[in-house]
Amino acid sequence: ESEFSVELSPKNIGLDEVVVTALGVKREKKALGYAIQEVQGSSLNTAKEANLMSNMTGKVAGLTIQNPPGLFEDPKISLRGSSNVLVVVDNVPVETNFWNISSDDIAEVSVLKGPAAAALYGSRGKNGAILITTKRGGGKDGKVEISINSSVMFQPSFVYLPKTQSKYGTGQWGEFEWVDGAGGGVYDNDYVWGPKLDQRDPNTKSGFVELPQWDSPIDPATGKRIPTPFISRGKDNIWNFFNTGNIISNNIAIGASTEKTNYRFSFTQLDQKGIDPGARIDASTVAFSGGHKFTDKFSIETSINYNKQYSDNYPRTSYFADNNMYNIGVWMGADVDVRGLKDYWEPGQEGIRQRNYNYQYYNNPYYIANEFRQEYSKDVVYGFANFAYQFTPELKLSYRANLNWHTRYTAQKRPKGFVGYNPDYMDGGFYPDYNYDFELNNEILLNYDKRLSSLWSISALAGANNRNNNWRNMSLSASALSIPGVYNIGNSKVPITGTNDTYKKLVNSFYGSATIGYHDALYLTLTGRNDWSSGMPVKKNSYFYPSVSFSGVVSELVKMPSFISFAKARAAWNRVGGDMSPYSSRPTYSYGTKWG
Repeated sequence: ESEFSVELSPKNIGLDEVVVTALGVKREKKALGYAIQEVQGSSLNTAKEANLMSNMTGKVAGLTIQNPPGLFEDPKISLRGSSNVLVVVDNVPVETNFWNISSDDIAEVSVLKGPAAAALYGSRGKNGAILITTKRGGGKDGKVEISINSSVMFQPSFVYLPKTQSKYGTGQWGEFEWVDGAGGGVYDNDYVWGPKLDQRDPNTKSGFVELPQWDSPIDPATGKRIPTPFISRGKDNIWNFFNTGNIISNNIAIGASTEKTNYRFSFTQLDQKGIDPGARIDASTVAFSGGHKFTDKFSIETSINYNKQYSDNYPRTSYFADNNMYNIGVWMGADVDVRGLKDYWEPGQEGIRQRNYNYQYYNNPYYIANEFRQEYSKDVVYGFANFAYQFTPELKLSYRANLNWHTRYTAQKRPKGFVGYNPDYMDGGFYPDYNYDFELNNEILLNYDKRLSSLWSISALAGANNRNNNWRNMSLSASALSIPGVYNIGNSKVPITGTNDTYKKLVNSFYGSATIGYHDALYLTLTGRNDWSSGMPVKKNSYFYPSVSFSGVVSELVKMPSFISFAKARAAWNRVGGDMSPYSSRPTYSYGTKWG
């Protein structure tokens, strides 16, 4: 009997990583001559934000995301310094604010950096592209897989606030006396550089300096305000007014997969309560994807997504009197306690006149939160149908139709008694806006991938695309209302004004790409695309985009030191063009001022 002692030594073997590139084509990452970075969908559901892009913060080098604090504000996105970045969902180019995409449905996100990476998308990809791939299928061997995901996140009103002075109260030059809050008293209509607060005075009952203020009792004999202590009772106005917001997200998904068929159905409900009292947004997303392989050569794949966003009131964030941070944080002195403004209608003048400390420039925050409504409703549908035929293991032909459609309705409802910089605002107003956007892409694509020998390989594609855009918008304005609180165009007190715009655009494209590989280490990629756009003059509506990129995996060709596991050199060149907006190539008249 013989006895052997065998010892296995570990060895790391790196598998070739495959990533999704332009037009949904999968390629080895080492073969790419441009920068690309991936984020797995599972990482987007940790401490989940309401907006998909907010979850991407800090995850991709060169992708800067600024998350505004306001409810339902879109994150500001910049890729290598450019904000105009193409977004593609399942190879469907979409115009999105990312509120209509559920992170629960995301499999992975690929960020193509620079024009060379997104050259096949033409001028739309000149600043790079964000490719979003959604989940497919579910349980293996036909077993139904059900997943449920719920999350709750609380949002404090503010993490940090600039320090504001609370040493001086309302007024100017150290003087203040409230009469009507509109300039009838001593500096009672603006600024917060009045008398010092919390000053002792042994001659008053309270022991503090006393002055007539907006909520001081009225002397029935004189009809004037009785002086009350001029103290810093409103130092914590921001914390006392704004609430703790929250985001509640619930998702359920059902799916299954077999060798020939896969399907997945998902429903997501997201509710966000803002820090401004009464502000909220609801979003519902229904997503379905499926595919079936009829034969070894012919297959179909499809996906459809519907999203509904609705808010009966989301707050304004402009530097104006309809923004409560403007009313409280910027212009409300510490002598005013915001909690004393909760009853925001003047007794006996409900619906007509607000109760406030200022009647010339600023509004009661509770009046703004409850009466100044800003409605938002948006319906989004996007999806695709793909038919593929595999002639040989190397050659595949596919036809794809992509749809992206949305309608949006917004309406600003300004109540009676609103104080702004224009006295006409006092009569209320109604400003509805309707928007329609439709895009249809028809694409045919021929792919060829072949290993020519032990050293040489080739990957090529050729395709054509027809893009049809149709956009319409109508905005109406009733800047004064006859009956307060009735928000209807027919209730306008003044002539109705409005604008309506429409445009149609057609772009036809041909494109191709070829990558030649040598020794699984050196790769040369050539791409070209030519567009014909209806937005350009007829005789000059054609433009061409070429690009060349090179990738060399040095660690595959040269023996590297033990502390270097992978080394790669890459370079790229490209020329980017672009077209124009419809009808902008010809001089036209613009709207002017109406006289008389």
